[in-house]
This record gives sequence, C-alpha cells and structure tokens, in this order.
Amino acid sequence: MVVAVLAVVAVGAGIGLAASRDGAEAAGGGCSGDAPLRISASAPVAAVLADHADDFDEWVEGRAGMPCTTTEVTTASPQEFSAAVGRALDGDTESAPTTWVPDSSLWRSVLARDPRVADVLPRTYPVVAASPVVFAAPRPMAEALGWPERQPSWGELSALAADPAGWSAKQHPEWGRMRLEWPNPLTSTAGLGSTVAVYRDLAIGAEATDELRRRLVTAHNAVSGSTGDLGGALGALRESGATAPEALKDLPVVPATEQEVVAFNARKPAVEVAAIYPTEGWVVSEVPVLGLEGDWVTPEQRQASEAFADYVVRGDAQAALQAAGWRAARLDSGVTADAGVVATQPRYTPAQPSQDVLARTLQNWTALDRRGSLLVVLDTSGSMKEEVGTTGKSRLDVAKESILASLPFFADEASVGLWTFSRSERGSDHVQVVPLGPLNRKVGQGTARDSIASSVPRITAANDTALYETTLAAVDAVRSSWQPGPNTVVLISDGKNEDPGSPDLDTTLARLVDGADPARPVEVVTIALGSGADAKALRNISRVTKGKAYSAGRPEDLQSVFLTALTG
Repeated sequence: MVVAVLAVVAVGAGIGLAASRDGAEAAGGGCSGDAPLRISASAPVAAVLADHADDFDEWVEGRAGMPCTTTEVTTASPQEFSAAVGRALDGDTESAPTTWVPDSSLWRSVLARDPRVADVLPRTYPVVAASPVVFAAPRPMAEALGWPERQPSWGELSALAADPAGWSAKQHPEWGRMRLEWPNPLTSTAGLGSTVAVYRDLAIGAEATDELRRRLVTAHNAVSGSTGDLGGALGALRESGATAPEALKDLPVVPATEQEVVAFNARKPAVEVAAIYPTEGWVVSEVPVLGLEGDWVTPEQRQASEAFADYVVRGDAQAALQAAGWRAARLDSGVTADAGVVATQPRYTPAQPSQDVLARTLQNWTALDRRGSLLVVLDTSGSMKEEVGTTGKSRLDVAKESILASLPFFADEASVGLWTFSRSERGSDHVQVVPLGPLNRKVGQGTARDSIASSVPRITAANDTALYETTLAAVDAVRSSWQPGPNTVVLISDGKNEDPGSPDLDTTLARLVDGADPARPVEVVTIALGSGADAKALRNISRVTKGKAYSAGRPEDLQSVFLTALTG
C-alpha cells in the first residue's frame, strides 16, 4: 500500500509539473519543450552545483523562450570526461554529457590537443568563478618569508629549496630542508597551472633549446617529490600538536589553488596554511561552462547550458561557490587573510597559454623524468610525401620536425627508440633506425640521442603501408625490453595496411591480446594522420592495448598531437 501511495504521489507530482508547464506555455510565460542537461563537473565544483540543479530547473520554468530543463550534475575528472566524449564520438551517446564544467579552463586546452575532442569543445565560453594558482605553505613558514605583506618570487622559492641550509637561511633550522613538492600536471589543476607558469617564466629569454632545457632541469631538480593534492602534502597540519617545531620539520611547500587553501582552513586544522602569490604572476584557474558542440547535443541543450551559466553567475549558486573559496570571475571577492589568502593578490595575472605552448610545456616537463620505454614507429610509405597545405613541407617533414623538437627534453637515462616502416618485398617491413635503449648509451661515435638527431633528417618515404606486421613486431620489442614505468609504442600512420602477406586486423588484435602480460603491460598510442589513415583500425589497436588513439585529420596538427602522445 505504501508503494502504491508513493507511486500515486509521484505520478500526481509529475502530472502537476506537466500541467504547470503546459499552463505556463499556453499563457506564453514559461519554458517549452525539453532539454535534459547532463553536466560533468570537476569534483569541487560538482559538489556546489549539484545542490542547485533543481533550483535552476525551477528558475527556467518561468522563462518564455527557454527550453524546459531537467539537470543532472555528476563528478568527472578531465580524463573521465574525455573518455565519455570519446565514447560519444564512437556512437555511444545514450548518457553522453551535454555540458562540461572543469575547475580550470586550462583543461579545455589540454583536451583540445586531440583534434577529435577539440571539435566538440566551444572556442568561446562564459566563466562563472575563478581561483588563482598559488603556493600553499604552513602559515608559520609563509610568515617566515614575509607573508602576508611580502610575496616571494618563484626564483626565490626554488633557490631556497636548492639551498642545503634550508630553513636555516630564514632563521628556522628546526624546520629542516625547504622542500617543494609538485602535483602531477596531467591530473591536478594546481599542478597544471603551476607547471604552465614556471615554464613560461623559464622560456622568457631562452633563445636556444639547450638553454631552455638547462633551465627546466634546474627547476625540476628543485622539486623534491610529487604529491596528489594539498590535503595529502600537508595533512599532518590537521593533527593536534602540529604547532610544535618537529611537526613542521620537512613539511613541503606545494602548488595549490586558492580555493583549496580556503577549503583546507575551513576544516580548522591545528596549523593553517597560507596562500603565497609568486611575484612573477601565476595563472588563474577560471571555471568555465562549456556547452558541447557534438552531434548528440541539441540546439536547445546548448541554449540551456548558456542559461545555466547565467544562473550560476547571478544566483545563489554564485554565493555558494564563493563560500566554498572561489572568487567571482573578475577576482573581486571578499576573501581575507583570516582564510589564509590575500584579497589584494595576485597583482599580476598573465594570459593563458596557447594550445601549442601548452602541449609543448607538458611534454617537455614530463619528459625530464620519464621512466619505462618509448618506441616511436613512423610510417614512411609513399603517401607521407604529400604536402601539408601550402607549407611546402611534406607529412614526413612535419613528423620529423616533431620528433626532433621533443628529443632534447628526455632525460639521458630514458629508454627511447625509433623505427620506420613501409612494405618491403624482401626482409623486414620495419627498419630500426635506433633500437630501444638509454639515450646516453654509446652508439657509433656519439650517443643514442646523437644518433637519432642525425638519422631523422635522412629518413625518406617510399612504397606501401605495412601496418599490422610492424605493430606486432614493435610491441614484442618493447615487451622484451620492458622497464618499470610506462612502456609505450607511439605509432604514426597516414594509411591502411597494404601488405597482403601480413595478418589481418582481427588476427593482429587477437595476437596483441593473447600476448599481453598484465605484469609487463605495453600500450600502443596511435596517431591517424590525414584523411587517408585507417583511423578505425588504429583505434582498435589502441583499445586492446589500453593505449590512447589520436587523429590529426589535418597533418599540420601533427606536432601538437605528437607532443600529446609523448606526454605521460
């Protein structure tokens, strides 16, 4: 009986809602139609927006010319959102997101490195909140640096981290070494924003690649370790007795968003943290509302996404965001030093980096300590001679430039190799230009790094594409040289398999699956170059090896995509 009564109430409520909407539509004063919004948001943003989803739907009901909405907010990391978009692009649109609200617009640029995903992300979008990227430090440490009246530079902090005297240089030997820890820029908003800021500063005036690499290595060496987030790095400050000198000993200073600082202090730790604003100016994490432009998103849903952004900027949701530590989009919020932040900072906020600069930043930074093995396998079939637009360069020229641009930033100990492949009437279809091994090992008169740098310009294109046999051989080679860390084949091809003597696709996929060793995984990251590439086959190869698949429909996109494929 209880179930029946609840069913009647639910049906009655639905009829009542429909009747009220129909009545409003008839009167010309309410919403019409149906635009379900499926909003994917970063965790801290989703926690606020989910509480206001129903309020937004009610707000929409009384607005003529608006589609009626039913809004669902779910938590998704940028990586999870990207995977959902990939499934939608492959035809699985049943629960695909219509709107994306990451906690930084930088993630839009990160995901847009893949042209396939970029096509569904709007180029312009509203911003509903913002949070500067800062350094978070235990408040006593920040005060030893002059906080809140004085803010140090990134150079001062990195020099202090490199100084063996540590905190003794600031009259606090009891704290030990000054340690900088860095969140992963591929998964952390603070890690991403801080890496972009540091790279920008280091690149200023670095006219030569060697000079930029030297500066990057120096900065990278100042970092003593990695951390997941502010809570993980400074969680000890929440414990009672954390004010004692020994409790602060060896605690790190770590990049964080200002919002994370406010949220940390809101939990009343034994010692608060303080937001340090480097004087060079660091990026601001803007919270965008991105109405997706995929085929599965209707014009009405895009209109509803725009209305949602308007609602968040003006309504109670904005007050809730600011209460949780975000500033308004223009950074004019009422935060005070009581929350561990400084309302008048930051005094300088640089422009966001371009997509190409972001791709290079992430690849160059992560390459410095890459572990595992990386084998680049480059298609050198005849079609790679085709010119890219009106650049005067061939597809092969662009690919070679991409390889040479990334090479200097890998650590000497990194295990890297380079193969080329095209169909051969006799012998192997692939050529080991430089076999897998540490870049600093001796090859000929120099090192493996030197050998790759001198060999790449001499690579030429001819014959047909021998895709499947080469893929199997490359995976076997990496598996036999497996190293702890990511072991990856990056396979670049602009064609389809044209070797009648090789296994077919189904056999190739089966052999990749059957030969896989869970204890020694090898992923194949594929890049489909140009419209003639067999993108479907390449995606299947990546799928069965748990790698990523990229498409550079325009060959001029290859460099950005290649840098993306190497990042990780």
